[in-house]
Amino acid sequence: MLNRKTMIFMAIIPLLLGTIFLYEVLNRNDKEYDVVFADLEEYNSKQNIEGQKLRVALATGISPKSNLQYYTDLMHFIEQKTGFHIEVIQRKSYSEINNLLSLNLIDVALICSSSYVILENEVDLLVAPEFHGEHQYQSFIIVKSDSDIHSFNQLQGKTFAFSDPISTTGFFYPKSLLLKSNHTMDSYFANYFFTYSHDNSIYSVINGLADGAAVDSTIFRKLTKQDPLILEKLRVINSSPYYCNSPIVASKNLSPDIKKRLIDALISINDSAEDKELFQKYGITGYHDEKTVNYKVVKDLVHEVLNESK
Repeated sequence: MLNRKTMIFMAIIPLLLGTIFLYEVLNRNDKEYDVVFADLEEYNSKQNIEGQKLRVALATGISPKSNLQYYTDLMHFIEQKTGFHIEVIQRKSYSEINNLLSLNLIDVALICSSSYVILENEVDLLVAPEFHGEHQYQSFIIVKSDSDIHSFNQLQGKTFAFSDPISTTGFFYPKSLLLKSNHTMDSYFANYFFTYSHDNSIYSVINGLADGAAVDSTIFRKLTKQDPLILEKLRVINSSPYYCNSPIVASKNLSPDIKKRLIDALISINDSAEDKELFQKYGITGYHDEKTVNYKVVKDLVHEVLNESK
């Protein structure tokens, strides 16, 4: 059970994050990594494509504009290659997306690797992306570069930012570190909160809302590539084992023919110079189907944390 101080802190943190992110946007000097409230459901009202509707869910929360454009381009790509009409359903958290999948209220979803492990018997894996030739990613524990914290052990008694309660890199990995030292989140941290996106967690540390955070290495590298100054402001003090990239999954109720058409479309992005160039803008160098991806390491991590937390 959360202590009263933590509950109060978790209640006010969204307001603080919103204020700071608005400040970042207004003072961004036209950088590409500005933070926006991504309302991808607006995509639906702009589509007039005739054909079978496909409900695609995204757990996007607050994301950089570049992510918003990627999701839009991905939806256009699927529509063009399959002829389906995409209806975008956006939710803040992975648990909300998992619930929609469990209830068969959506057809396809972009989810976290641990979300897939939790729902493995209720969904079918379609593909997992490859970023810059890599099909794996890590959890990075980050602190400010001028911090005197140099290891996860030194975060005890500090304020920590998790991303999503069922994120592999933003929750399960740091939770596993706590379990190894026989601690809970309440006993270890003075305060903690959930940001519901990795870029939020990164800016939480930069702006002093958190002493440390657990973030997705792919997103961390993306933001630091867009603004190398972030590397001067932050330092990675701990890295997890490698985990298979987060997949695109489908409801068990979706027909095998539709699933095959989706898989064929996504694994073919390098067959066309135009499609290859489109996805490389976002660092995606390929998609791989279930024959070439393996979530055993993620499954072991999730089971370890869930079993020890009982």
